[in-house]
Amino acid sequence: MEISEVKKLWEDVKAEIKKNVPEHVFLTWFQPLEATGFENNMLSLLTVHQMAVELIRKNHYQQIKTALESCSAETTRKSDEQIGQLITECERL
Repeated sequence: MEISEVKKLWEDVKAEIKKNVPEHVFLTWFQPLEATGFENNMLSLLTVHQMAVELIRKNHYQQIKTALESCSAETTRKSDEQIGQLITECERL
């Protein structure tokens, strides 16, 4: 998937998430994330907050998974195991 497509997909996912979380949660944890790739069914996200990686995995994984499935026909047919790697490549700036 081209990076422009990845970024568009992530913007769509964020728009979906924004509908379902309080504004302060969205602005703090989701808005700053940047999509850097989507390969082998893994969405790679970049964050400046090291603590965001674990917090997002722990508290928001299901919301991201649901939004990603909603926004991408490519991932709707993937198994939980495949999607389970969704946020495993978060990186720190």
